[in-house]
Amino acid sequence: MKSTTLPKIYRLAAIDLGSNAVRMLAAESVSPNIFRTIKQSRKPLRLGQNVYGKGSITKEQFVEGIKFFRRFREIIYDLEIEHYCAFGTSALRDSTNAEEFIRIIKDQTDILIEPITGELEAKLVFEAINHFVNFNNEPTLLIDIGGGSLELIYVENNMPKHLATFQMGTVRTLNKLSTSSVSVEDQLREIIESYRKEVKDFFDLKVKHRNFKLVVGSGGNFERLAKIEGYIARTLDDRKVTYKKLCAYNVILSRMTIEERMRYFQLRRDRADVIIPAGFLVEMILNEIQGTEVHVPGVGLSSGILLNLMKKIKYQDI
Repeated sequence: MKSTTLPKIYRLAAIDLGSNAVRMLAAESVSPNIFRTIKQSRKPLRLGQNVYGKGSITKEQFVEGIKFFRRFREIIYDLEIEHYCAFGTSALRDSTNAEEFIRIIKDQTDILIEPITGELEAKLVFEAINHFVNFNNEPTLLIDIGGGSLELIYVENNMPKHLATFQMGTVRTLNKLSTSSVSVEDQLREIIESYRKEVKDFFDLKVKHRNFKLVVGSGGNFERLAKIEGYIARTLDDRKVTYKKLCAYNVILSRMTIEERMRYFQLRRDRADVIIPAGFLVEMILNEIQGTEVHVPGVGLSSGILLNLMKKIKYQDI
């Protein structure tokens, strides 16, 4: 009788060092494309706050970074993680002391952070969404809004045809606000409007149309916007953002204080401020493409990093 060899279960982790927060996704995997999440962790490091204003990571962020990555190292040890990797995005790319930060984190925690380009970031986002969403060979637009950058990905025949990254992230945008008497809402609308030409050029010169059958949003900002819409509409649907409702609650949210947003919509402090530029960015993009809604599958860059790591592992055949 022929014996059966069961596939080995691997434990893996992906760390995404973003401009607003650092996230860890730990999972079990039995194949190159199937995983089960076993733990998620998010820490509000917000590298972009000083990097986009003064160009470097602060001493306080060095201390916090070491603390957070030590905690991730403990999780890796406790969960017996066999393979892991850490990627840094826009803030790390732009920081003048990124190499020092990477070296100290490696020395103190044995975790090596690899800075990645905006193009690779967009490709990993595509891999994550493609894994969970069926494009049905329809023209599709993917939107990923982070703290430092915005990624737009045009998908044709289920493959990414055009990818673009823009310096339009939420933390970067907040850093442009002034202390003038002009309201935050009016300032943000003016800043977001100044971004429109770059976005318009992407569609005019690269995509050459705006007829998308599906629009998909990824990352924490979209997930929170979808939850806020579900809360306001008094529904359980937290998997879409609609243009009409978004325009309404963008005004409501922008006129609230951070404390009010935290209290009424259960937002963390480091999400309660960036949610405003995120909402206005989505409104601007949907207005530009005359889109009515964005599907929110609840995945982001961390999932793409994990899937990329899984592809590198050799699995036993059954």
